[in-house]
Amino acid sequence: MKIRFRIWQRGTMYYPKERGSDYELEDWYISLSGSLCLIGPDYDGCDIEHYEKHAAIYMLSTGVKDKNGKEIWEGDILEFDEEEWGGGPPELRRWVVQWDKNLACWDFGGGTVGDCDSFKAVIGNVHENSELMEE
Repeated sequence: MKIRFRIWQRGTMYYPKERGSDYELEDWYISLSGSLCLIGPDYDGCDIEHYEKHAAIYMLSTGVKDKNGKEIWEGDILEFDEEEWGGGPPELRRWVVQWDKNLACWDFGGGTVGDCDSFKAVIGNVHENSELMEE
């Protein structure tokens, strides 16, 4: 599995180049202080004071895809039907994907990794769509 990151900084989500964002991750680097810095024809470096005010949040790809074939990242919000997934009462559940330090595995809201490509769908992420977890 290839290790892939996406980065949330200053209100923008940056994905690896394949996703086609305005600024590609290949155009950035992480400084020793943890700041995200731009590399480009007109600029190579970072204004530490500026970037320190806007700390970046780094999220790993889980290497798993949802039922629609979409890549699942740390911080994504998954939605699944309890009845369809596990035979419980019909109820839509939402879960934020996170790393479980105690079990040393990704927590997809119960079940197995194999359940993701059959029952679970990415509907957003905690940075761009936090309101989805309030509903």
